[in-house]
Amino acid sequence: MITKDSFIVSGMHRSGTTFVGKIVSLANGVTSLHEPFNNLYGIAGLDYVYPSNFDEEIKKKWRSVTSLNFKTVRKSPGDNYKKKLLRLTLGGKTNKDRLESKFKFCLNQADKLLIKDPFMLLLLESIAKNDNVLSVVTVRHPIAIWRSIKKQKWTFSFTNFANEKFVEQFGYGSRKQLNSYSEVEKFAFLYSILYGFVYNKYIENGCIKIILHEDLCLDPLGTFESIYNFLKLQMNESVISEINKFTGGSSGGSDIKGLHNFTRDSKKLAWEWAEKSESDDKIIEEICGDVVRNIYGSWNRKSN
Repeated sequence: MITKDSFIVSGMHRSGTTFVGKIVSLANGVTSLHEPFNNLYGIAGLDYVYPSNFDEEIKKKWRSVTSLNFKTVRKSPGDNYKKKLLRLTLGGKTNKDRLESKFKFCLNQADKLLIKDPFMLLLLESIAKNDNVLSVVTVRHPIAIWRSIKKQKWTFSFTNFANEKFVEQFGYGSRKQLNSYSEVEKFAFLYSILYGFVYNKYIENGCIKIILHEDLCLDPLGTFESIYNFLKLQMNESVISEINKFTGGSSGGSDIKGLHNFTRDSKKLAWEWAEKSESDDKIIEEICGDVVRNIYGSWNRKSN
């Protein structure tokens, strides 16, 4: 049994998880934990990227997360000297959040734990069945995510993704085969697997709520009201003020500096990708088209 009143915000990177997590964490009594299932920065000893089996090992790690009693990675590839030193001594952001959350619970400043983690997407159904934990999943159009990822020069490997049996059920071949594709193809297959799986579980499971990034941009107050209602949280004037501040800027998304700079014109950002086509678009639609149409109702909802 979980030891904290917990809920999860998940979704692919660049789909709005950080922003949704930030706004939800402003609710009274909520404290947040950043990406515990990130195998590079979170819980120590996690061998998988997007783990899919809720086996005894993962159950044990899930229990350690909800009890805020776990050790974090102290050495991560790509860290510069300063980050190496900070991670070695402090354990990174996940451990910082863990300590702050424990402190807040001890002082009765919080009674709810928000876990913000893209890497938990494939575990949401099992966690819901076992512990009745609510999850909000952010979805963004794959072309918009791909252009953001491409700009960040992020890459992905299927080597430690989920497990071989899980991957093969989608008919895309083995993890080795998926790794042989181009980066845009690998991204599209990843999107299709993750959101195809979650969408099917969302239909079957009342513990999962899907939020479209585009709705978040076009109607931020209404969308956050639905999130707060789903999570049984109370919105207040302070939360509303923060939403308006972050979504009422004058800039769109493509020229924003900083990975998590939220102050922008959200309406301009919503379907910005649709204003011009690029060579990768057809590849992404060919692989992701069915999943996108299931979730959105069409490939490009703006043109409807």
